[in-house]
Amino acid sequence: MSRTTVLALIPVALWLALAAIFVLIGGPLRGLVVALPLFATLAIVLVGAIVAARRPGNPIGWMLGAAGVGLIGQGLSGEYATRALVIAPGSLPADVAVAWIGSWIEPPTVGLVVFLLLLFPTGRLPSHGWRPVAWLAGLAILLMTFAAAFRTGALIVGVGQRAAPLPVPNPLGLPTAVGAVELAGAIGTPLYVLVLAASVLALVLRFRAARGEERQQMKWFVYAAVTSIAIVVGSAIGSRWFPEAFRGAIGFIAFSLAMVAFPLSVGIALLRYRLYDIDLLINKTFVYGATTATIGVTFFAGIVVLQAALRPLTGGSEVAVAVSTLLSFALFHPARRWIQSAVDQRFYRSRYDAARTLDRFATGLSGEVDLDMVRADLAFAVRETLRPAHVSLWLRDRAR
Repeated sequence: MSRTTVLALIPVALWLALAAIFVLIGGPLRGLVVALPLFATLAIVLVGAIVAARRPGNPIGWMLGAAGVGLIGQGLSGEYATRALVIAPGSLPADVAVAWIGSWIEPPTVGLVVFLLLLFPTGRLPSHGWRPVAWLAGLAILLMTFAAAFRTGALIVGVGQRAAPLPVPNPLGLPTAVGAVELAGAIGTPLYVLVLAASVLALVLRFRAARGEERQQMKWFVYAAVTSIAIVVGSAIGSRWFPEAFRGAIGFIAFSLAMVAFPLSVGIALLRYRLYDIDLLINKTFVYGATTATIGVTFFAGIVVLQAALRPLTGGSEVAVAVSTLLSFALFHPARRWIQSAVDQRFYRSRYDAARTLDRFATGLSGEVDLDMVRADLAFAVRETLRPAHVSLWLRDRAR
C-alpha cells in the first residue's frame, strides 16, 4: 500500500473512530433521523479517500475527507455535550472540552464549500485573478472561527434550529477582548457570504468556458447542486402536508440525500467514471420530471372539474377520482413523447435534427426506385447526422 493511499485512508479511520463513539453514547439509537446524516458523512469521507488515492494532486479529494470528518465531529460534539452536560451531567469525560470544540468546528468545515467551488474540477483556480477571493475566504473562515471559539457567555452547540446554549460558560472566552471578538464575527460572516457568491460566479464562468471532458465534469456538479436544492426545497414545501411530528424527520432525510448527491457527483466527475452518462441523466430528469408534473396537475385539476360537474348526478367524489385516474393513465405516454420531443428540440438540437433527418430518409427510401436519388439521399443523411469531413459511396458493379 502506497504512502498516498495510507494518507487518504486517515479520514476514513477517523470517521470510524468518531462513529464508534457516536454509537456508544446512543446517538444513532434515536432512530433514522440521526443515522442518515451519519452515513451521509461516510459517503463524503469514502469518496474523498478514493479521489485522494487516485488523484493525489487534486486537493478536492483531501477537502472532502476533511469535510466529512468535520461534519461527523460537529454532530458528535453536539450529542456528546448534550448528554454529558444536560441529560446526564458528569457521565462522560472531557465534557466541556468537547463542547468547546463543537462550538467552533462549523465555520472551518462549512467554509470548505468556497474552495470546492473555486477549485472544481481541476484543483486549480480558474485564473490568477481569483487568488484574492481564495485569500479572503480563508480570512473569513479564520474570523468566524475565532469569534465562535472565544466569545463569552454559554457554549453553543448544534446547527441552525438545533443550536442550543449549554449550562456552562465558554472556558476560553475573552472577557477583556469582547469588542475584538464581536468585530471578528461582524466582519467574518458578511465577508464569507461575499466570497461564497464570488465562488459561485467563478463556477458559472468556468462552466460557460469549459469544453470536452471538463464540461461533462461540470455538468455532474451542477446536476447534483440543482438536484440537492430541489430535494431540500421540495421537502420543505411538502412537509407542510405532514403532521408536525414528522416534519423534522423529513427535513433530515432530505438534507442527508442532498449531502450524498454532492460527493457522488464529484467522485464520478473527477474519476471520469461513465462521465458522459450525465447527458442521458439530465435528459431523463427533464422528461420524467415534466411528465410527472403534467400528470399530477391533470389529475388534481380533473378531480376538481369533474367533482363540480358530477356532483348533481353522483353526490360524491369517487367517480371523479376514478375518471381522473383513468385520464391520467391515458395521458402518460402521449405526454411523455411530446415532452421528450420538446426537450430534445430545445436542449439536444443536434440529436433532434439527426433523428428527423433519418426519419425523412427512411420515409423517402420506401418509395424511391432511382439509384442515383437513393445515393444522394444517403450521402445527405450521413452528412447531416454524422458531420464527416468527406462522404464517399462505393457501389459494387453487378456485371463483375
